[in-house]
Amino acid sequence: MPLIDPTETTRVALTTPGEWADVRSRITKGEEARMQGLALGGHRLGAGGLAEVEVTAEMYDRLVFAGIEVGLVAWSFPAPLTPENIRRLSTEDYDLLKAAIDDLWAPRSDEQRGN
Repeated sequence: MPLIDPTETTRVALTTPGEWADVRSRITKGEEARMQGLALGGHRLGAGGLAEVEVTAEMYDRLVFAGIEVGLVAWSFPAPLTPENIRRLSTEDYDLLKAAIDDLWAPRSDEQRGN
């Protein structure tokens, strides 16, 4: 199995003509762990998975944006790429990015892996 090149990106066209965002084409195990850490926000996993945790508004926010925060590497907007500015995306652009990331990061079949 080859190592994943974390610099390989895919450009996603956004809803406004000429606007775009670059997302990681594949996710590494390290990035997956970072994303899960962002979503959990300090809660610990027990032996059987996540212990009973009350999902607060802050935790829900982290869950919603963890993948985009890890996967988004550049955009055409003049504003810097920050967690605060990611939260300023329109619902439509967020949905486009989320769908692209879900598709790009889906588990690969044996055929795609060359097995």
